[in-house]
Amino acid sequence: MSIFRAGQTPAGMAVQRPVWQPLAPAAAVPAAEVAAPAPSAPKRETAHEVLSQARLEAAEILSQAAAEAEAAVAQARHDGFEAGRSEGLAAAGAELEAERQRALAEVAQARAQAEAIRQAAEAEARAVRAEAEVYVHAARARAQDEAAALVAGAREEQQRSLDEAKEALVDLAVAAAMRLVHGHLAVQPAAIVAMVAAGLRRLKESNCTVRVSPQDLPLLVAQRSTLERELGAGALKLQPDSGLVSGSYLIASSQGQIDATLESQAAHLRTALGAAMGGD
Repeated sequence: MSIFRAGQTPAGMAVQRPVWQPLAPAAAVPAAEVAAPAPSAPKRETAHEVLSQARLEAAEILSQAAAEAEAAVAQARHDGFEAGRSEGLAAAGAELEAERQRALAEVAQARAQAEAIRQAAEAEARAVRAEAEVYVHAARARAQDEAAALVAGAREEQQRSLDEAKEALVDLAVAAAMRLVHGHLAVQPAAIVAMVAAGLRRLKESNCTVRVSPQDLPLLVAQRSTLERELGAGALKLQPDSGLVSGSYLIASSQGQIDATLESQAAHLRTALGAAMGGD
């Protein structure tokens, strides 16, 4: 079946109009010959028969040309399909290669981004760790300082409490000792004589002046001989001193002085007790 359409010809092909050979006019025949042809002469083709024959040949030529054109179109389509197929495959391969390259590039970019993110995260983690270590060290130092301050404060408080307790104990002990001395003197007033004799014994063979309370002076005068024996060759002078309480005395000599007032004895006792208890 032909694929031609009126006025359309496949690309690359041209169908030429058939050329008809002109028919030669028949030679004039005398009327006598026409009227009476010779019986033996061959029968000639008429113009109508020639025209029909020519038309048949033209149709055959056109049919053959149409078949060749159809075959050419089919071949062209086949060649075009193969070429298009090859081009399509090549284009698809190129596109696939381009897609693969793009995918590789995206993968590489993603890996680079992931690596950058990892490095940034590690750097941030190191920074946070360093900051945490600094904070921990600072907090530890502050805690140590605070603990040391608390310990020092506790020790100071403890020492202050201990000092206060020691001072209170010393005061109590001194007060108790003074009460004992006063009690002893109240019971035995003559004890002042023994006390002054002990002082004179330390300044033996020297001239001494003893000052006592006016209340105790008569007792010393009554025991003057006893006191002089303790003093030896030195001269003894007894004087009253209203500034002294009973039980107190002062001795002045060329060898030195003895302060045996109860206040002085209490101070010495206080110092001795403080030193014994670890105080100043």
